[in-house]
Amino acid sequence: MAGTEAREPETVSSNRRFHSQICPPFWVSAVGVDTCSFAYRPLDPELWQMLSWAAANGKVPTESALQGWPPTQPMKEGEQHQCHPVGRGGFVIKPAIHSTNFLFYPQNKLIAAEGRLAAMDAGDFNNHALAAPELLAPVAKKVARAFEVVASPAIGLLQQAPAAVRRLDLAAELRFLDPADGLGILAAVAQVTTPGLKTVTWRNQTRTETVSFIAKSGRVVSRLYDKGAEISARGGDGPDPGLLLRWETQTRWEKKKQRSPKVVTEDDPAAMWLKGFKQCAAEAEGLVVAPPADIERLVLEAAETGDLSVPLAERLVSTLVISRLRGGSWWSDREHAKTGQRRRRELRKHGFAVAPAGLSEPVELGPVVEELRNAWGRAGGRAEEPSDELRPKRKRGAKATKAKAKSKAA
Repeated sequence: MAGTEAREPETVSSNRRFHSQICPPFWVSAVGVDTCSFAYRPLDPELWQMLSWAAANGKVPTESALQGWPPTQPMKEGEQHQCHPVGRGGFVIKPAIHSTNFLFYPQNKLIAAEGRLAAMDAGDFNNHALAAPELLAPVAKKVARAFEVVASPAIGLLQQAPAAVRRLDLAAELRFLDPADGLGILAAVAQVTTPGLKTVTWRNQTRTETVSFIAKSGRVVSRLYDKGAEISARGGDGPDPGLLLRWETQTRWEKKKQRSPKVVTEDDPAAMWLKGFKQCAAEAEGLVVAPPADIERLVLEAAETGDLSVPLAERLVSTLVISRLRGGSWWSDREHAKTGQRRRRELRKHGFAVAPAGLSEPVELGPVVEELRNAWGRAGGRAEEPSDELRPKRKRGAKATKAKAKSKAA
């Protein structure tokens, strides 16, 4: 796949990112692998003897401390790694080795290496870039060598075991010129509801930082998060909140379905990313998130152009007026909470969602969805457009927006 470095255009006026009058300026700057996890299943009894000793003693003997086996001399300060128990009978090695978190499970004869692919490749925890999928195979070998230097009593024990991919987080980056625009997109995506998935939002005071779409099993299917805020929260030097967002899809494989890094790389990461993105995209495309007064105007314009019937427009506007003047409590205080929910669902059916507090400008999500959907294809993947049945059935919001633009142009 092509490189994943940012591709900001030279001039704002020539960039295709200005899609509509109610979608803020943005561009997709990079696509690639964020976090991954490799599985090694070595069977060498000497390695597992050493790791069992490490689990029992809470520390991993380094090669320089070994005089035969088990260790016969004390380890010097700074020469040892600690072992801490984790769930399911596993142990994690601290500190990280080559910016990689290593876990081992003696009962399952499993060693896992986890981290951001770019950081594992560079050996630098501060590397937050998205990495090309082609790095999976060489990085799996690189971190295995790093593990052996620290934790193996004999060279080659881990490298001899074939690596498999347990987890792969693929992402596309969105960049904005104004932090308020990125924060507005996050707040708008938080209003997306997807059948079969739960929308969970994490906020820092009034600022939305992460929106996750979670299956009933608890698995995160995809999420949009503020990467700059995440870097800063970890003590790094990240961009201001709202300037850099990532839409990430997460894939996990159970043991019998895990494949080698080479096979995963050849298996079209673009299609893999789209698989996790398409369901949320289908619900977000065509959705306009705006304060009630703005939606009232858009609904009336849609009725004037024939995109909505007059009776339907009148009913939607009445719902919006109540929301604007009295809020959702108007229905719940009168024991008609389900009526309020039904009215809000009707708004969503026709492409509108009432903006949360703090989002003062209308936002159309369709252009963002379109750019993200096409990003992997432009980067060299083989992404395809979703089939017709995956297309959203509601288009009223987008049509109202186009009608508005045409009337202003006239």
